[in-house]
Amino acid sequence: MSYRCPKCPAAVYVPDSGRACWNCGERAELWQDFSTATTAFSAIYSDVTGRLRAIASRPTVQDTNRQWFDYLIHGFHDQYLAWQWKPDVRAYLLGFHRARVPRLFSLSGDVYLHISYDLPRVIATSLGNVPADDFGVIPRPPSSVEDGSILYLAATDEFFKVLDKHAVSYQVSGLLALPAAIARSLLALRVLGFWVIALRNAAWIHAQVLAKSVVRDKLEESLITSVRAAAADALKSPWNPARWSIPTPQLLAFFLSFVFLGGASASEPLTMIAVVVAVIALYSMSVYALTVRSIDRLGRAIYNAANAVFESALSNETALILPPEDRPRPLAG
Repeated sequence: MSYRCPKCPAAVYVPDSGRACWNCGERAELWQDFSTATTAFSAIYSDVTGRLRAIASRPTVQDTNRQWFDYLIHGFHDQYLAWQWKPDVRAYLLGFHRARVPRLFSLSGDVYLHISYDLPRVIATSLGNVPADDFGVIPRPPSSVEDGSILYLAATDEFFKVLDKHAVSYQVSGLLALPAAIARSLLALRVLGFWVIALRNAAWIHAQVLAKSVVRDKLEESLITSVRAAAADALKSPWNPARWSIPTPQLLAFFLSFVFLGGASASEPLTMIAVVVAVIALYSMSVYALTVRSIDRLGRAIYNAANAVFESALSNETALILPPEDRPRPLAG
């Protein structure tokens, strides 16, 4: 896969084969744990992609719009793969993919980044007069922005279905997959779903601003900077579940140690074991509640941060997002 060198946009290198940029000699430093860290996101992403393709294949969709939607699907996936060698994105992701961060909170970090940062840039490229994208692919425009918006928004209902389906997966939910199988959904993923819809709708609007901007690179830089800052603030919160979480293996080791060492020597071992189980259950419920709260707060923070970037561009620097011939001119006299 080719990708535009971040230091000199005119050049192209191939990071996954270790080649350097022919212009500046920069080599991509790959994130070696990329595939492992984003396993849960990848599983959900694959399912979503299949459903998007099914929507695009409907007989009522024009060929032009089908080709456009197919370009978006490929473009979104290319941007996801580019996480592994983009330093600014990797810095964001490493905050969520570290010890003690609950799996669902890590997943929310991946999802929010992809929708708030990757989606508007790919959509903007398809709507603007860009000869080729970051990967050297020629963009495909929709028949009209209106038709594109209808097809884009047609997928909205699919996201809750996908999240409910994967709630019962250990790969996504961990031990919470057991109660999720009974309830057929998971509150944390439902909260995530609401922010997926909000961020995805906002991405469509942000893309149209980017497509018309004459300082698009600066807007994109402001966008990732703001998203990273919002995530950093969320991770610094004293209620960040990572501050209170104990990894499952250690929790099980504690329980088993008590059973075989402390519980066996107690006068009423079954009572002691029941107390420990109750304490662990209460602790787990508390961490889960913090995780749900943090997923909601992170979604809100990134939504507000992304909107602020484009609101500023629209309200304070209108001239910068309009072509020269359309910019307001001073009144004569």
